[in-house]
Amino acid sequence: MRLVLQRIRRALPGAHPAPFVLEVDAVLEGRVTAVFGPSGSGKTSLLELVAGLQAPDAGRIELDGATLADAG
Repeated sequence: MRLVLQRIRRALPGAHPAPFVLEVDAVLEGRVTAVFGPSGSGKTSLLELVAGLQAPDAGRIELDGATLADAG
């Protein structure tokens, strides 16, 4: 499996005064991938982006060469 997260950006509601902005630029290859981090770091939002439950504000998501999302 090859998952490409190219310049992904998604603004999320969060702590005031500014919203949290998730930014990811990665190529993940292999059968198992772990996502970890502190509470509020965007783990669930990242998985929702890959699953198509959210759309990125910018960037491109590809899985094995197929485009899942392309927000430029």
